[in-house]
Amino acid sequence: MNDEEKLLCLKYSVPVFLVSLAASISFLTLSYPLNFSWINLSLTYLIASISSAIAIFGYRAAKKGVKNTAKTEELSIVGLSAGGMSLPLALIGVLLAFSKRGEYEGAEKWLPNIETPEQEIQRLISELNLSEATLEGSMNLLERLNDYNLLSGRPASEMSAAIVYIASKEENEPRTLEEISTVARASRKQIGRAYRFIGRNTDIEIFPPAPEDHLERFVEKMDLSQDTEDRARKIVEEASKTNIISGKSPKSIAASALYLASYLENEKRTMNDMSRTLGITTITIRNRSKDLIETLDIEEYPEHLEN
Repeated sequence: MNDEEKLLCLKYSVPVFLVSLAASISFLTLSYPLNFSWINLSLTYLIASISSAIAIFGYRAAKKGVKNTAKTEELSIVGLSAGGMSLPLALIGVLLAFSKRGEYEGAEKWLPNIETPEQEIQRLISELNLSEATLEGSMNLLERLNDYNLLSGRPASEMSAAIVYIASKEENEPRTLEEISTVARASRKQIGRAYRFIGRNTDIEIFPPAPEDHLERFVEKMDLSQDTEDRARKIVEEASKTNIISGKSPKSIAASALYLASYLENEKRTMNDMSRTLGITTITIRNRSKDLIETLDIEEYPEHLEN
């Protein structure tokens, strides 16, 4: 039984068993002692098992596609769970998962959601709408870390997210720790910790993204024109020649340059709109915009930035 099959045991058997147990208890409560029979109790358990197993399969098929779920291994597990074998399957799945605890550390959040690093990387790439090149880069980086023996004993969820974070920067479509943490099974702090761990223990060069790396994606999110992107890029280039960027978040510099550029190109966007869409506070955008105006001697800008 491979890792994926071990995890499928849990994804089906645990919820199927719990639903069937609840149904059986409800039946006992309502029928005992007057109308109780072992046959009816067994039928209740079996019907609940079949219904919940089919429901889980339907959900997974809708989420991952029928092609990826209608496989012999998964259908076998569905059949066993539906046939009333969910408890033995759950026990087997738990034992097998915890026998690989080093690889799947962090499973205590919700055992049925455990995935291999490869699966988690693929999921993150899809959720973040990243390219095939970033997926390939992530898989290559995963192999390199495995060669360094850095995966054993580390939470797969944290390492996978850190790998995607690094690969997205290398492929010039960076995602911030905040963006990745919203879809990852790890917090921003945990991903950052894994990222630093990789940097300390390998010879892999890890560089922070530059402000201009965020511009294309921000322009797309804000539905702005190429002229506005070009103007924002010029602002960032000029800012890079000064010390204003030092110690500042590249994401905040990019957002502020884009805010000023949208004003200059008559495609005005409010700070609140940019804050909600880009995930940067209005205070940060205001302060960085003021820094850019003052440092680069920008003459035209929104009046509210004069204060």
